[in-house]
Amino acid sequence: MKTDSTYYSDLITTYFSGEATPEEIRELETWVKADPANRKQFQAYHKVWKAVGTNLNSPSLDISSEWNNLKSRISKETTEQHHTPGIVKEIRNPNSEIRNPNS
Repeated sequence: MKTDSTYYSDLITTYFSGEATPEEIRELETWVKADPANRKQFQAYHKVWKAVGTNLNSPSLDISSEWNNLKSRISKETTEQHHTPGIVKEIRNPNSEIRNPNS
């Protein structure tokens, strides 16, 4: 077994990404079973892996599409902010009269 401090971290990542060989999987299983601290480290990595939404079967991220979605959402939120000045003013000063923002 390897003893490099980053070896098992890299092996865990390789396993979760679906790129581990059968030999690497067996080695990782042996390492996890060898010590409760190893099992705890493996479980912590698994929790983080799931939290960031990495899925072995997920399609590749389409950066262009995601960028366009973000720009669209920002544009929509900016437009909505410009159409609600009376409401914003009312929230800031609840004692003021509500006026037509277009007048």
